[in-house]
Amino acid sequence: MLDHFYKLAKRVVSKGGTVSFEWPRYCAGWDLPVLQQLILEFKLIQADIDGCSVGLKSAVTQNPMRKPWIFYCSQENLAKLFSARRCTGDHIHTTCQGKDTYLSGFYPEELAKLMIKGIVEQPHFHACVFNPVFEFTGVVDLDNAMQKMW
Repeated sequence: MLDHFYKLAKRVVSKGGTVSFEWPRYCAGWDLPVLQQLILEFKLIQADIDGCSVGLKSAVTQNPMRKPWIFYCSQENLAKLFSARRCTGDHIHTTCQGKDTYLSGFYPEELAKLMIKGIVEQPHFHACVFNPVFEFTGVVDLDNAMQKMW
């Protein structure tokens, strides 16, 4: 699946678009050669972010869940927005397990809004979004999407 993303990312970047990739911070997949090649080739910027800083909560306890992610972004602004969202350490975390494990695969609304802000505040709005949980890769023309929203 990562090979498909790499091919799509190459096409998106060749057309002037941007790419981002995300996995849990401690995922063994970060060591895969194809991912390391992608990060280097597209000069992606690492951004560490904690789920609790963007509203990720347990469906069971309603307490924050830390869920540490790494995003690699070609948009510097997006990487800066993400990197500013780390756990403040002033709360207790619920362990991500059971039902919460599945549900943590969905981005909280606050994270989605942060993504949109980071992408839209770029000189161009074309992006390639990849989420391996849903096995969906698509090219989104945000120029048209944003016009429809406003």
